[in-house]
Amino acid sequence: MTSANVPSIGGLSLSLLFLVLNFRGWWRAGEKPADLVSFTGGFFVGSLWTTCTGGLLGWGGGMITAGVNMTGGTAIERGTGTSDSVVAGGPLDALSPGGALIVLIATGFGAVALRAAGKVDTRRMLGSLIAGLVSPPGRRALGLVRGWVQTGSNRRHPPCKGGALPLSYAPGD
Repeated sequence: MTSANVPSIGGLSLSLLFLVLNFRGWWRAGEKPADLVSFTGGFFVGSLWTTCTGGLLGWGGGMITAGVNMTGGTAIERGTGTSDSVVAGGPLDALSPGGALIVLIATGFGAVALRAAGKVDTRRMLGSLIAGLVSPPGRRALGLVRGWVQTGSNRRHPPCKGGALPLSYAPGD
C-alpha cells in the first residue's frame, strides 16, 4: 500500500456516505438481492485495487483515494474546524502473479458490466468502487479472503474432524 492509498478520516467519511446512500436506495427500492449486484461488484473491484502498488490500476486507485481524501478532508476542516488525519491500518502484501491475474479479470468483468449498466447502476457501481478503495472494511474483507484462498490452495490438509474435507484435499494425493 503506497502513501496515496492510505485512507484519511475525511476519505472514510465520504466512503461511508457512498455506502449509506447506496444501501438507502436499495432499501427504498424493495430490498431485492439482485439490486445489490451492481453495488457489491464495484465494492469488490475497488477492494482489489487497494492491493495494486504499481501499474495503471495502482496509480488510478491511488489517485481516486487521494482525491476522496482531499475532498473529505476539506469538508471536515471547513465544516467542523478540526484537522483531518490518517486512518491506522496495516499494509497489505504485494500481489502474486495469480493475484494480479484475478485483479485484471475482475476489472475486465467490472468494465464490461459498467458499459452494459444503466444510468442508476453506473452511479451505484462508481460510488461503490470508491467506497471499496477507501474504506477499511473493504481492505479487511480482502485480507480475510486472501487468508481463505491461501489456506485452500497452498497447503495440504489431512481430513478434518467429522469427515469434512478442506478445499485442497484430494483423495489419493
